[in-house]
Amino acid sequence: MSRARDVVFLERRVYRHRRMIDAAKMLPILACVLFLFPALIIDRAPGEEPSTAVRLVYFFFVWLSLIMVAATTARALRRAGSGEPASDMSQPQDGAPD
Repeated sequence: MSRARDVVFLERRVYRHRRMIDAAKMLPILACVLFLFPALIIDRAPGEEPSTAVRLVYFFFVWLSLIMVAATTARALRRAGSGEPASDMSQPQDGAPD
C-alpha cells in the first residue's frame, strides 16, 4: 500500500516573497564582508597604504549602497506582503508532509 507522495507547490508570489526574505537575511553578512574587504586585501605592495580619505570614501559608498539595498528590499517585502492570504506561510498546509 504505497501512497503517492504529495508534491508541495508554492505559488510564484509566495516563492518570490520567501526569496526576498532570504535576501534580507543575507544583507548583514554582505555588509560585514564589504566593510572588512579593505582589511582582507593581502596583495598590497609593501609601504603602499591607502590614504584615510580613500578609506572613508569607500566606507561611505558601501554604507549608502547598503541603505539603498535595504530600502529596496523592505519596499519589495511590503508590496509582496500586502497581497498574501491571511494564513501563515511557514506552517505546512493540510495534507502536506512534515
